[in-house]
Amino acid sequence: MSETIRWGILGTGAIAHKFAEALAVVPNAELSAVGSRAQGTADAFGDEFAVPRRHASYLSLAEDPEVDAIYVSSPHPMHCRDTLLCLYADKPVLCEKPFALNASEAEAMIRCARQRGLFLMEAMWTRFLPAIAQVREWLADGAIGEVRNMMADFGFRADFNPEGRLLNPELGGVPSWTSVYTLYLWLPWYTGNIRTGSRRWRISARPGSMSRPPWPFATTRAPWPR
Repeated sequence: MSETIRWGILGTGAIAHKFAEALAVVPNAELSAVGSRAQGTADAFGDEFAVPRRHASYLSLAEDPEVDAIYVSSPHPMHCRDTLLCLYADKPVLCEKPFALNASEAEAMIRCARQRGLFLMEAMWTRFLPAIAQVREWLADGAIGEVRNMMADFGFRADFNPEGRLLNPELGGVPSWTSVYTLYLWLPWYTGNIRTGSRRWRISARPGSMSRPPWPFATTRAPWPR
């Protein structure tokens, strides 16, 4: 592909900085615009990454004719709202994980993208790790035999902050920050109905310790689809 894709970033938080750093080494891509809820933060982000177009609102970014695609990096509860804003402005979207907080939000986002014929994808970076790609290949080839069960754990050390993204349910909490990683390992091979199917499965997400700081921890245990 020879055409350069002009990216806009919606949001100026930590993950937006990571995306901007990575985009700098991607061929056929350039960071053309950033959108924030205030001009000051948009300008600060723009100065750091030499972004020419800086918007003081998400709507202004979505309507920018010099932007070809938008990366949504707002807080988790706003992913659906902000993705729909961009889609209705006819912008393809790469939405930071988790894609949405519930099935209804995800269905609305997918439905809008399909109706408007636009690209929409969850930015699940682990999907593209060479190790994960190799695991998928082994499983598809039956290299380790019949898989009957999967157990995946994921956790990390974090400071105790009840108002922060990990422990505040209004910001998604541990389920939306850690469970997505363990769920991803299993869901691509699941063929049953999660809501009403007879398969027995369990997902839990919690602070892994009552001490401070806690260990945000997610566990997925499920029978492997047959």
